[in-house]
Amino acid sequence: MAGYFLMICTRGDMRKIPRCEVPGCCAPAQHTHRSVDGIKKYRKSSWVRREYDAPNGWVCATHHMEHLAKQNSFASTTQWKNSKHVYRMYRLDFCENIDERLGFKCTTTAPPQELIEKVIDSGYYEGHLEVDHIDGDASNNDPDNLQTLCACCHKWKTAMEKDYLTPGRKALGLNSNGTFSMVKTA
Repeated sequence: MAGYFLMICTRGDMRKIPRCEVPGCCAPAQHTHRSVDGIKKYRKSSWVRREYDAPNGWVCATHHMEHLAKQNSFASTTQWKNSKHVYRMYRLDFCENIDERLGFKCTTTAPPQELIEKVIDSGYYEGHLEVDHIDGDASNNDPDNLQTLCACCHKWKTAMEKDYLTPGRKALGLNSNGTFSMVKTA
């Protein structure tokens, strides 16, 4: 068993947030919920206490997800998360519009993990990459019909090709001509 050691972190704005006790990690522990009296609660894991002889077992979102992936026999966190959704397993780690398939080249850059951990309590964010159904049919999960787009390119493609009108979509109050039925016109 590896011995526990104290990691000194110098981020003054987060002194009250416990730190991940995985050796070499200085990330904040994953925020899990608020107690009834409004106090923030953070993730503690027995595996961190056991493997690193850590006193509390605090763990950040990144190490928690890595542990869950390994525990479920996946090679990476991405593979584990993608296994939970039929089409997400085809999601790549980049926007496929870098080849200008939508008429412009994607220049979106994901936020760095350090910023995500500083800004988002859980330390977990993947909202910038989405799986798009090329033909707009949300029920057609054929791998040849799926592409990875960043949120910006995905929204543009949906608006440009009126994917919100295709079969299987929630109409969201849209008429067949694409106008909102709930909006009163003069």
